[in-house]
Amino acid sequence: MAFIARLGKKTVNLSVSLVQRSIAVSRPKLSIFLGHARKELLPPTPSELGVAMEQAGKVYSNFTSLKFLNLTMKEGAKNVLVGVEICCWFFVGEIIGRGSIVGYKLPGTQE
Repeated sequence: MAFIARLGKKTVNLSVSLVQRSIAVSRPKLSIFLGHARKELLPPTPSELGVAMEQAGKVYSNFTSLKFLNLTMKEGAKNVLVGVEICCWFFVGEIIGRGSIVGYKLPGTQE
């Protein structure tokens, strides 16, 4: 019986020290993450919208002049990955909006 009590006490002490060390290690990294999150996850300001419109115009002119054909493989792969990420976030939003993965539930079609 004393063995089980010692084992329980040792387990609790190890758990407490593990949690304390985890907090000590994660605190600086969490502050860095929160600093980046405050900057990056805010909605765009009016000045940033103007810059975005300029960039969109540049993308359109590059597309119409076929300038995208002169990209390096690295730049092209990066652009493709950004496009895939945008598509994935669109699909995740659609799934959340529908409430299911398969499709919409139409009234009168299901029992």
